Amino acid sequence: STQGTPRESTGTASDQHGTSTSRTDRETGQSRAAGTRSRTGETAESMVSPADRRFMTEAAQGGVAEVQLAQLAQQKASSDQVKELAKAIEQDHQKANEELKTIATNRQVDLPAEPGPKHKQLMSRLEKLEGAAFDKAYTDAMVKEHKAEIKKFQKHAKSGLDTDVREF
Repeated sequence: STQGTPRESTGTASDQHGTSTSRTDRETGQSRAAGTRSRTGETAESMVSPADRRFMTEAAQGGVAEVQLAQLAQQKASSDQVKELAKAIEQDHQKANEELKTIATNRQVDLPAEPGPKHKQLMSRLEKLEGAAFDKAYTDAMVKEHKAEIKKFQKHAKSGLDTDVREF
């Protein structure tokens, strides 16, 4: 190739160390580490176990759902106590979501920004309710969801491979 010719036209280029980089990496600005092999042959993505990755994904979906459901409850609840509960849940889960995002970013794990299907179903069901019926359905759902999530978190705290994910 000629010295003045842009290398992007070939679709690949070499960095100062002679490592081939794709145009996509340069165009998106994403770190090459996410898709390239290290000297040990591991990709950055392989640094997180499938179980830790699944846990982080499910925790992110649940966290996003809790925030959205809490926001809905603050609008629709008839009881001030339910509104206060929803506000506390929203604040707690926003903080937890940020902590999880930090862990995920440090491990190059993309987290979903949307709730999972079961949470979307719950949201749809709650949106149709009003007054005391909403209050009861929301609080019952929060108790049930939190009990289930506590079990998942406790299980992963014992079995997860990544220390930060386990401690989360």
